[in-house]
Amino acid sequence: MIDKINASGIYFAPFAINFLLSIPVFFLCRYVLERAGVLERVWYQALFEIALFVVAFTLVLPFS
Repeated sequence: MIDKINASGIYFAPFAINFLLSIPVFFLCRYVLERAGVLERVWYQALFEIALFVVAFTLVLPFS
């Protein structure tokens, strides 16, 4: 069973830690895609970025 993570007396759910770990992965992927010009070709950029964050979150899950 996955237990809570204690950080200086504050308990965090593993979901919150995975969320925080996926943010840098998301921004790195977003930066690379922006520099490559992919984000200019996307029709709904906000929807694409949400999907990209979901992918980044999913990639972080096995490593935590």
